[in-house]
Amino acid sequence: MIQYKIDGLKIEALIRKEGYSDVYLDKCLGKYYCYMALLIYASLINSREYKRGYVRIYTRKIREIFGQIRVNGKSKRVFYLAKNDFKKWGVTLHKLYLIGANKGRSDFKIKDEWFNKPFSILTKNDANIELIKSINTCLDEYSFFRLEDLRESMTMNYEKELLPLYQKLEDNYKLILLDTSQAKNLMNNYLEERHQFEPKRNWKKQIYTPIYDDAKHRAWTMLADNFVANKYFSVCERGRVYNSLTNLPRDLRQYLSVNEDPFFEIDIANCQPMLIVPLLYQSLRDQGQEIPDDVLLYKRLTEKGIFYNYFLTCLDKHSVSYSEFKGVYKLDFFKRIFFDTEKINYKYKQVFNAIFPTVGRFIKNIKQDNYKQLSYLLQKLEAEIMVKGVAQSLLNSEINEFYVLHDAICAPMKHVNKVKQAILAEFKKVELSPVIKVKDFRGNLINMN
Repeated sequence: MIQYKIDGLKIEALIRKEGYSDVYLDKCLGKYYCYMALLIYASLINSREYKRGYVRIYTRKIREIFGQIRVNGKSKRVFYLAKNDFKKWGVTLHKLYLIGANKGRSDFKIKDEWFNKPFSILTKNDANIELIKSINTCLDEYSFFRLEDLRESMTMNYEKELLPLYQKLEDNYKLILLDTSQAKNLMNNYLEERHQFEPKRNWKKQIYTPIYDDAKHRAWTMLADNFVANKYFSVCERGRVYNSLTNLPRDLRQYLSVNEDPFFEIDIANCQPMLIVPLLYQSLRDQGQEIPDDVLLYKRLTEKGIFYNYFLTCLDKHSVSYSEFKGVYKLDFFKRIFFDTEKINYKYKQVFNAIFPTVGRFIKNIKQDNYKQLSYLLQKLEAEIMVKGVAQSLLNSEINEFYVLHDAICAPMKHVNKVKQAILAEFKKVELSPVIKVKDFRGNLINMN
């Protein structure tokens, strides 16, 4: 991944002004640059309107990478020194949360007056190349591993036979090209017209309409450049694939191609709510129970791809308000039912539990010890189906021109039918028969009949 620094931020001069020794400067200057590079990149892939511009970093990893140094006779962690210095210098703000005894999570923000300055690429003159590479693992709570790390480790939760699969996916991914000329034309047009995107909720839970402004133009440009210059590829401990493409703005994916063929998105309708069904079926069977009617109804609705619309009618019947914007409504649904902490009994949740009581109890039980456990299980099952199942099946059929986009497969039109068949076959193994939609990256639904 390309990493960046803020032009005009004279880190070396600021460190010297603090009275640190030459030894400290020699050992820590690169880490200070990497600290800021980490915040910059996290800010690029997250909206500044979300959480007031704060971004999340899991401090345990970066503490380990930066290590310790002696200052005034005392051993101190470089991460905390850098964090406090940048705050003192008026560059950043931060909020700290503790998660358990040995795990911390901090939300950070680059102050607007610094974030709006020009950026330039971080180079080996600023920090050690290996140090620059290592900070890419600190952007999320999950553990991300490059394939060479997986080969060397005996402690990862990966079956050894899966490594060739991930290696082949990485090889195929590196063949994908981005038409930078068309991408830049689109970005320039968006900037000129101040293009408006689908409404979202901000940190105040207010609905707003994001606008393509100078900051977003810079972020998109950097993400596009990052994809072209360095096709980063990694795997999280759930088996999901993450790379420069997953961070590439959706509007730019229409300019991706492989062997001059554009991509189409083969998408599973209602995929995330539907993936609960195999988990719930297994739980009920382990307890020797029959499948209740509310679970069968839930399964039918998700398989037909009409679950969200059905739930809207239920909200109407119970006089519960919801957003008219589809994206906001779906995000509200997931936040209030699937991925919340169970501390608030939202009206959405009350309606859901009234219609699907067995499903509601199952969700609550899974989140009893850790409210994130449901998302972990869903992501792991998604990876087993889409990566270990569908992707492996396509490779076995000597189809290489595709990439996995979490719960979707993207491929040229000539492979769409084969991809659909592979998806249906893998979902059948977990007793599901989903509706599959084919779209281009302009949002147009393609009729395959």
